[in-house]
Amino acid sequence: MKSSMKLVGIYLIVFLIGWSCAVLSYSDAIYSQHNGSIKADVIKTETTKSKL
Repeated sequence: MKSSMKLVGIYLIVFLIGWSCAVLSYSDAIYSQHNGSIKADVIKTETTKSKL
């Protein structure tokens, strides 16, 4: 009985560590910070349009 509870505890810890790593990597993908390249592209297109 004790070994089965220990096994369940190990599986639970492994699951929680894997789940937290997946959540952290997914949140990094969603909330990644840009280096301002998007803003520079917008400025470039606006200045190009005004010249036309």
